[in-house]
Amino acid sequence: MAEQMADGHPPEDCTILVVADSLRDNGGVRVALEYARQWRRMGSPAQVVAVQDVDDVALAPVDPIVPVGFLTARNSRFRNTWPAALGRLVRRARRADVVLAGSETGIGLLLGYAAARLARRPFAVLVQADLDDSIATWVKRPVQPLTRYVHAHVDAAISVADSIVPGVVANGLPADRVSVVVNGIDVARVREAAALPPVGTPADPRPPGTPPVVVGQGRLSVQKDFPLLVRAHARVLAAGVDHRLVIIGDGPIRDDIAAVVAEEGVEATVRLAGYVDNPYPITSTADLFVLSSNSEGMPLTILEALAVGVPIVATRCGTGVDLLLADGRYGDLVAVGALDDLSAAIERHLREPSVLGERARGGPEQAMSFDVTRSARTIHDLLAGLDRPGPARRRTPAPVS
Repeated sequence: MAEQMADGHPPEDCTILVVADSLRDNGGVRVALEYARQWRRMGSPAQVVAVQDVDDVALAPVDPIVPVGFLTARNSRFRNTWPAALGRLVRRARRADVVLAGSETGIGLLLGYAAARLARRPFAVLVQADLDDSIATWVKRPVQPLTRYVHAHVDAAISVADSIVPGVVANGLPADRVSVVVNGIDVARVREAAALPPVGTPADPRPPGTPPVVVGQGRLSVQKDFPLLVRAHARVLAAGVDHRLVIIGDGPIRDDIAAVVAEEGVEATVRLAGYVDNPYPITSTADLFVLSSNSEGMPLTILEALAVGVPIVATRCGTGVDLLLADGRYGDLVAVGALDDLSAAIERHLREPSVLGERARGGPEQAMSFDVTRSARTIHDLLAGLDRPGPARRRTPAPVS
């Protein structure tokens, strides 16, 4: 039986085909998979298809209720298999009502657009980060014009934050095809994974005599600026405040971060934990969570840190961070790339943890206001309202904020 939503009615029948590059674990893939899970729970027959089937990296967890298919054989070379992959995707698209790319870059975006047009289905994209930054960082130069072309011709772009919209419109997409739908999470699931009691129940205190722990989490990429966090950690140590730094995640600049750790001489106090399947027990027992990014859309790591009630220091790297932390009501905000400011904020909290500790107590309730069920419902209704492309004028939704 279809599960009814908060407004009391089950969803309109709309089959959403979510296309991803692969199931390599990262925040964007987790967002797309969570939306598919929510749509299935609503009774809507959403499906996920990954272009490549890989086993050389950690994969994002997939709920069994979400059907997942693959367009190519495991670890095959895409340059040899893309024609067959496109044909398979076209056939799947014809059985769907709308095709949705789960990321603003990648082969899933490009193949998804081509398949949707060939199948005469609407095509939409989840834009989870600044478009210019994402293209410059993740798209090879010869493919950048094609990526920009697709973004200028989608039927709907769903942005996770207001700050992302100007870049999407500047790329050529009419503003009336861009909607803002803020990411959400399932707070109860996060707290259960962290082995925390229900919201409102005090957690066990940190064992006495152990040094404070500062945690950073995310893909080890230039965007996350973990070298800045390592340098801030070294400065706070030099100021006489003992603590440990744990960085959770893996990615292309791991060696660069390790080089900064060695350069600062803090090998004994920094742990590069790599990929962790369930990071919530680490985050929830930390003394401080730090987001040091230079650019973000709507970072799930901040939402998850709020959900587990850990004190937060974050850079003002996008309107999404300001929104989640309510301009500092639920954490401390510092300028992007400002080593002095970040170091001072970390030191200030470790010397006097009561200020951010008090703000963190409201974190779970703040996280609950960003309910993933509500976001999923909004996106579902938006996609269900798209007309199939053709000679007639497309009907596009009004922006949602």
